[in-house]
Amino acid sequence: MSLTYDELLQRALRRVSSQIDTSEGSFLFDAIAPCVAELYEAYLYIEELEKRVFADTAYGEYLERRTAERGIYRKPATYAIRKAYFNIDVPIGSRWAKEELVYTVTEKVQDGVFLTKANQTGAIGNRYSDKLVNMDFIENLESAILGEVVIAGEDEEDDESLRLRYFNSFEKEAFGGNKRDYEEKIGSIDGVGVVKVYPAWNGGGTVKVRLLDSEHNVPSAELVQMVQELVDPIETSGEGLGIAPIGHKVTVEGAEEVGVQITTQLTFKETSWENVRQDVEGVVEKYFRELRSKWSEDDVVVRISQIEARLLDIEGIIDVQGTKLNGSSNNLYLNDEQVPVLAGVVNETE
Repeated sequence: MSLTYDELLQRALRRVSSQIDTSEGSFLFDAIAPCVAELYEAYLYIEELEKRVFADTAYGEYLERRTAERGIYRKPATYAIRKAYFNIDVPIGSRWAKEELVYTVTEKVQDGVFLTKANQTGAIGNRYSDKLVNMDFIENLESAILGEVVIAGEDEEDDESLRLRYFNSFEKEAFGGNKRDYEEKIGSIDGVGVVKVYPAWNGGGTVKVRLLDSEHNVPSAELVQMVQELVDPIETSGEGLGIAPIGHKVTVEGAEEVGVQITTQLTFKETSWENVRQDVEGVVEKYFRELRSKWSEDDVVVRISQIEARLLDIEGIIDVQGTKLNGSSNNLYLNDEQVPVLAGVVNETE
């Protein structure tokens, strides 16, 4: 039970004989008050210690020490790997600036196409695109474009995500190639976000794994290939030369992308469709991203009511009606291998 300084002080003074003056400013009061102050600090420290030692309230390094007891460690921040496109072949190691970031060329993919690595860890490396500025003079250079994300950079795992993984470890034990084992090991690979495992999908001994990247998007072909090689190299499938146990033939694929075209009828107050278009697309994409983040837990249902509720939260939109998903006025039910991706929003009142 939490106690205040004043409560502790009054408890201490009540232990003194009533025949002795304990009023504020008295000798005894002034002697006891500093001791109570120190005792109060000790009470606060004890309360803090209690928070640190239990997983549901621990934080920072104290949470890390608790989860380490289960062999679960905080995921570090990682660097974004991006494709870049040039009109010529550029040197490996050349540096290219975009906003506050620098990307270094690390590998040639094909003529004029290279892989680059951000100089800063975290999701910031996934953010920008378009033209790059060369930091080293390269003759005959005419164009340099930062392209798609190959492996998404990730921020350091936060406390709540680490805590959730810790508690989940008690629900299902990862062992010897069971579903939980695949989910944990593949989920720990840089760039991988959501993992879904399909045992015996093509007969005994076969396993299919579908992925989303760390930003809950359909992964790049390069990320899928990298995970395939780490889990079960195609050339030696089933031989146990990757993460998968001997006898497991594993197929790694990205989640199946389903484009969702939204048509709706919006009523505005003191604004227009052109003014809110980006906000509309943003809130819908955020909703779809939330659905994709929970894809491993259940099949995805895109609900019209959820979309309309989010649209009504946008300033300037006062009514929403007639919303359809891919031409249908019904909710969109996806199968367990599919995730929604926004294909566009059309306002039929404009």
